[in-house]
Amino acid sequence: MRALGADARRGHAELARECGLSETTVRRRLARMIGGGEVYFRCDLTQQLAGWPVIATFRIAAPGPGTEAVAHALAGLPETRLCASVTGPDNLLLSVWLRSPADCLALEERILHRHPGLRIGERSISLRTAKRMGRLLDRWGRARAHVPITAAPQTEASENGRATN
Repeated sequence: MRALGADARRGHAELARECGLSETTVRRRLARMIGGGEVYFRCDLTQQLAGWPVIATFRIAAPGPGTEAVAHALAGLPETRLCASVTGPDNLLLSVWLRSPADCLALEERILHRHPGLRIGERSISLRTAKRMGRLLDRWGRARAHVPITAAPQTEASENGRATN
């Protein structure tokens, strides 16, 4: 995973050399990980240069049994980058890319018009992102360095489901 994080476009032979494994083993493990949903690939772009420099995040309360349908509708908005179900009274998290801070209110009004039962509990706007998915970004949002994303170390609490502090 760490080798893929640095550059997922590399071939099996290069990954095998870096990991100290045979090319066949790398090919087999990658196929298993991809097939099992353990790893997904994505292509990202520089939001500033694409004309979407603003990130807005909304915490939304979606009451009742229609939450899943609302989440699917919000996920389908062209601006949406992430829509997730979360715990708490504001049970949906929506992250969008916008062209300007002023577009935040217009999007909020559009959402509430289409889904009048929703309540937006909290909203925030980010004008610059320093790091995304392990990539340090320059002021234009272009990847300039890689910081490996690693799994949290296993502790006794995470292994048996109980806190040990």
